[in-house]
Amino acid sequence: IIGGYAFPSNSIKSSNGIRVIRISDFNNGKILEHKGVRYNGSLNLSQYQIFEKDILMAMTGGTVGKCVLLPQKVKEPMLLNQRVALIRNFYVYEKYIYTILISNITQEVVNTQKNSTNDNISMEDIYKFLIPLPSLSEQQRIVERLEMLLPLIEQYSKAYLKLETLNREINNHLKKSILQ
Repeated sequence: IIGGYAFPSNSIKSSNGIRVIRISDFNNGKILEHKGVRYNGSLNLSQYQIFEKDILMAMTGGTVGKCVLLPQKVKEPMLLNQRVALIRNFYVYEKYIYTILISNITQEVVNTQKNSTNDNISMEDIYKFLIPLPSLSEQQRIVERLEMLLPLIEQYSKAYLKLETLNREINNHLKKSILQ
């Protein structure tokens, strides 16, 4: 787990160079495809380079705790900006860790730990996340099962919301029907 580099603002305004990933550059589990900012300086910042299968987490702002799992193939070299945490996996299934990080339980921990005045969490808070760690094959089985069940849960959620709306509106519809 590492934190990003604090680029001086005048060093990342270039239209060419290495893309710098900021909190605003990822959302809904994806790196956004917009111009963004680029670093065209001379410092060796290889320790802040982002690779495929890395997980990024926002540490500041209204979206503290949002995460993205980078795909198998990263389109271009990228560097990590400050207030973005990078979680790199070596012996753990990256989709499992990502699933744990975006779960309601972990996000509740983030909301509890964040500083209420600035909406941020520290690297120390991230280090303290408790993550259950079954065997690698069990991690893969859990992710496969969740990927199978989540679309069904989403369908159920939509159906439940429709039912709730019908239940709320039934009295009005019944009164109008009787009056007609």
